[in-house]
This record gives sequence, structure tokens and C-alpha cells, in this order.
Amino acid sequence: ISPFMLCRKLCCVAWRAGRIYWDFRFCTQHKSGGDNGRMAFSPRRPTMFDQLFSQPSTLARHRHSPYAVERRRYLSHLMEEGHSRSNLLDIAAVLISLARHLPLHQPTICHAEIEASAEAWTKTIHRSAKCLIVGKRQFIFHATNWMRLLGRLREPRVMQPFAAEMDDFL
Repeated sequence: ISPFMLCRKLCCVAWRAGRIYWDFRFCTQHKSGGDNGRMAFSPRRPTMFDQLFSQPSTLARHRHSPYAVERRRYLSHLMEEGHSRSNLLDIAAVLISLARHLPLHQPTICHAEIEASAEAWTKTIHRSAKCLIVGKRQFIFHATNWMRLLGRLREPRVMQPFAAEMDDFL
């Protein structure tokens, strides 16, 4: 297959970086493709990291850093929510720091442990005070959402006001 698009009645075939893809996005008769318009023919389906990074060293760093499967899952979730590629690139960098600083060997993590990890993380990088504040806020935000998505966040029970009266009433 040549590196240009071939359009057929049933599908479109694209060749990119040595892989063959079904790609419905470029076809007028296939505007709504099944799997986001793309289905790989390669032995290994492109991962979230393959979609985000083109530099081999960056791709290798993200693939081989701790908890790669969990980080890919969180990034895929954010992509499905509609986050931009540049936002996902920033979050991917934060996730590597999260994987290195959070106590992920524990089955569950509480918010206090996330905040302590964020505080320890701020001591490892040298940035301005404003960058540290923003970075710490991002660290806590994404750590909390990542652990919640994985089902590993231990959240305190929130008691509703007048819960006993509501139960008696209902």
C-alpha cells in the first residue's frame, strides 16, 4: 500500500509509520466510523501513548515508567471527555510524577496521603512559588481523579444533614 489514501466503497485504507489503518474520517460516505473511525491492522493496536507522542525517547519513557496501564486508562478517559491533545500532553507529564510520588503500593489512598505526596513533590523541583502552587494544585487534582477512576481513593463518608429525619420521613 502506498502512503496515500485509497478510498473504496466499504472502507478507506491509510498507511502511516509502517502500520495499516482503516480510517473512515477521510471518506465522505463513512463519516461515522465504529471505533472512533480507526481500527488498526497492526499486531499491536496503537495505545494512548502512541497517539500522543511521536518522539521515540518520549514514547519509551512513558511506556516504561511505573503504572503505564493505569496512566493510559486515565488519559483515555480524559480524551473521551474531550480534553485537547496539548492538555493530555501536560497531564501525561504530571501522571509520571504521580506514579513516582504516590504510595501506589497501598490498595487504597486517602486525600491526606495525596496532599503529603504533593508536598514532597514540590520539594523535588525548583520552580517559582507561583508555579509550585499551580503544580501542587494540578498534582492533587489529577491524583484524586486518577485514584477515583481506578477505584483506589478512600473518601470520607459524607453525612447528610437530617439523614435520620429523612429516613423516618421516607
